[in-house]
Amino acid sequence: RKKQLLDSSGESGTAGILGKSSKGCFCDQKSVYIKYKHEGDFMPTVDINWIAIVAAVVVNMVVGAIWYSKALFAKDWAKLVGKKMDEMGDGAKSYVITTAGAFVQAFVLLHFVTYAAYFYPDYTDVSVGLLTATWIWLGFVAIPQGVNTVFAGGRKKLWGINTGYFLVVLLANGVLLSVWK
Repeated sequence: RKKQLLDSSGESGTAGILGKSSKGCFCDQKSVYIKYKHEGDFMPTVDINWIAIVAAVVVNMVVGAIWYSKALFAKDWAKLVGKKMDEMGDGAKSYVITTAGAFVQAFVLLHFVTYAAYFYPDYTDVSVGLLTATWIWLGFVAIPQGVNTVFAGGRKKLWGINTGYFLVVLLANGVLLSVWK
């Protein structure tokens, strides 16, 4: 997972994308040619572990079943969206869409944790999974949902319930997919 850097004189060293190499030069796109150990590819090859993907889908569904159960947030969620408990979901169609979404989410998350592990080789797999999941949640779940909540006049508690679910799922699956290669 280490990156090999070659400066314009052909000297090599290791470094991050932007920063000082072990040779002491500042590395930017003009002065450094970045060559990765993966046969010159810009990004690492992602080996798809389909069993881990399916396990992540199961985690997503189990967390959802627990999170939106009567024991946790189902009553509050139903009240906040103006529905009765028996009106939650649309039967089998809801579960098919949720399962398909969980599959795509796990597939994409596997790519992100693979790339993060490649660029941060000194981090443990668990750290890579947790950090990647946290950044994905913050940038692509929490903030967009927060903006939607503010402009739609939604309730903060509903935002917390919905985005909290995704945080738990992303953290659990980030670790699972990072560790189970």
